Amino acid sequence: MVLAEKTAIELCISFAEYSGARMHVVHLSSNTGAELIRAAKLRGLPVTAETCPHYLTLDGPSVMDTCGSFAKIAPPIRAIAEGDPMWEKLATGVLDFVATDHAPYEIATEKKATGMDIWTSFPGMPGVETMVPVMVSEGYRKGRISLSKLVEVLSTNAAVHYGLYPRKGSMRLGADADLTFIDLNKTWTVDAPAMESKCGYSPFQGMTLTGKVVKTMLRGRLVYADDAVCGGEGQGQFIPRQTISSLPPTVIFRK
Repeated sequence: MVLAEKTAIELCISFAEYSGARMHVVHLSSNTGAELIRAAKLRGLPVTAETCPHYLTLDGPSVMDTCGSFAKIAPPIRAIAEGDPMWEKLATGVLDFVATDHAPYEIATEKKATGMDIWTSFPGMPGVETMVPVMVSEGYRKGRISLSKLVEVLSTNAAVHYGLYPRKGSMRLGADADLTFIDLNKTWTVDAPAMESKCGYSPFQGMTLTGKVVKTMLRGRLVYADDAVCGGEGQGQFIPRQTISSLPPTVIFRK
């Protein structure tokens, strides 16, 4: 229930206000919680928050009826009345960036094993492959956020928050050439079995989206193109924190 999220955020904001320590809310799932973040930022507190695409776009009761345990995640997906107003919170800086909470599980052993039900199945679902296209289609294409804001909430702000900017999250000279190429006009339908994730399911199954990633570069090397991974294994690198920079508690007011 939303009350659990509300009370947890209120408590953490109180600790941040008393101690002066930075406080970050992960996987914020409700507009009720987002309003608390807005109020804390307006008081100048060092409070930031992220949300996920499924909290912005899916209706909890409906998706649970349709997908069952495949849509089970923590915190749970709320009613769309909680999620839809959070687009305004992203656009105005109340919510700082978007994450995936990527936690896929194997269907046969962790979602639909013999004797397993909605209470005993593992809570989690895939999100990496759908995050960018869902945000492009449901955010930018529908006029909820600008293209520049889309870049901020999908890349720049997270890099700043976690101390990786400007090496990550920017196109400055000297930054890693991590680039995503998006066809903003390509319309397609989410088909979980055909996706790269081995789990074989998605709460966005059957959703028609406009906007699709067509190429991805990692440090200047092509690793994804033509709907297939083309980079070899072992190309990842550990990047230690570069700075202790923090996102300013900025809120934009709209008329």
